[in-house]
Amino acid sequence: MKHGHTIHWILAGVGQGLQSPAGRSSITWERRSQMATVRQLLRQQADLYGVQFWIIEKDYALSYLLAGISATEDLGDALVLKGGTALRKLYFRDYRFSEDLDYSTRQIGPIEALDRKFDRAIKKTEDLLQEFGPFRVAYEPLTLREPHPEGQSSYVVRVQFPYQRAPMCRLKVEITIDEPILLDLERRPILHDFPESIVGKVSVYSLEEIVAEKLRALLQSLARIEDRGWGTGRIPRDYYDLWYILKQTDLSGAQLVNLIQEKSNVRDVRAESADDFFAPALQNIARRQWEKQLRIFVPAAPPVEAVLEETKTLVEMLWN
Repeated sequence: MKHGHTIHWILAGVGQGLQSPAGRSSITWERRSQMATVRQLLRQQADLYGVQFWIIEKDYALSYLLAGISATEDLGDALVLKGGTALRKLYFRDYRFSEDLDYSTRQIGPIEALDRKFDRAIKKTEDLLQEFGPFRVAYEPLTLREPHPEGQSSYVVRVQFPYQRAPMCRLKVEITIDEPILLDLERRPILHDFPESIVGKVSVYSLEEIVAEKLRALLQSLARIEDRGWGTGRIPRDYYDLWYILKQTDLSGAQLVNLIQEKSNVRDVRAESADDFFAPALQNIARRQWEKQLRIFVPAAPPVEAVLEETKTLVEMLWN
């Protein structure tokens, strides 16, 4: 954690496991039961999906962070979820796991008093979690070495589970403030893949707009590769998400092509044909990083060559 940042801590529940004078933890029997219950629940899910334990911790915490933000006055209604977490938490149950919450503002421009509103969202997240034990939540604004070109606001959120001695679960929230939302939004309930239910609905991009932004993201990644000689780890996930959505849904090709062009103009990139989304440099990165950047979150993902081939065919059908 960088020096100079203000760290905001929220304590959830009681019986925090403080050190006794003798130096031994004074964990109550109630807390021991809560620790075992939460850990056992997450372990069962990790075994079921065949993923690492920390991925399930993130998945659990993301549901409550999403709900906390959504329930915060003047914040939940001002933000629209997009990206991979939107697919898992709002559209497709049992979809691939994700790590972060990506939002666009409903109206272009910064949100007034964002830090104060985000602080309230963290408190609401704590209120939701405290029913299940002494969770601890910390957050801080994420400051980059170079300002984000689109003026993006970001936060790092750290969640300490009842069985942890420190906040080991790290989440990131990114808020894009200059992205025009071109299609009607949807309001969808949170898909929480655990026994307890989470009440509330979240504003989210339509699937068409998610597809358009993911195709544009490939063009942006290609531009970064050509400019700097390196790409991003999101390329394998973008291809996988496109493959999954296009196989599952029936989208209008004409509308989607126009949407892609409008979205691309915002970021000064452009596609002349479907081939532009499958440049050799992009496909090579997908091949190299398929295991590390995708299979870790979805072990049952098809081989990279199959996904690339099928996705290109699907995009060509829409484009033409």
